[in-house]
Amino acid sequence: IEGSASTLRGCLFEYVGAEIAREFYKPIDIILNHKVVSQTTGARAEIDVLVKVDRKNLVFIECKGHRPNGAVDEAEVEKWLNKRLPVLRDFVKAHTDYKDCKLSFELWTNASLTDASKDLITSKQVLTDKYELGYREGLELLSITEQSGNKSLINTYRQHFRNHPLNV
Repeated sequence: IEGSASTLRGCLFEYVGAEIAREFYKPIDIILNHKVVSQTTGARAEIDVLVKVDRKNLVFIECKGHRPNGAVDEAEVEKWLNKRLPVLRDFVKAHTDYKDCKLSFELWTNASLTDASKDLITSKQVLTDKYELGYREGLELLSITEQSGNKSLINTYRQHFRNHPLNV
């Protein structure tokens, strides 16, 4: 049952993440679950949440919905950084509306990231000035959600992503 619940948690977290991003960024548009293909390699990836902050700023959010006491490990972060990110960047370079935009790639989780995961993101960011890399963990997302004043969003986030019955 927990395997199915984990899949559902991940899907729900993408929707909740999009709503948190809507409150936080006040964007002109948000796109969920957009599948893209690299023009150079043919590799495929899915954009969990694409935030069009304005016409010149894009935020790509990778959502990782876990048990609140869980953690995003290095393997998940490596896959995001080394498999998904290159496909997303190739997609942007080939897209007439996006190729000149400032890019930010963020990993969001309701749980936490391991120290090694954080180090991977930080070390990758140091290597480039072409885009921004970042992450937001559970308590930070809770704070952003609470600051929004959106009672339904606050209740949903707390109920499903902070006060999970298996959070021991």
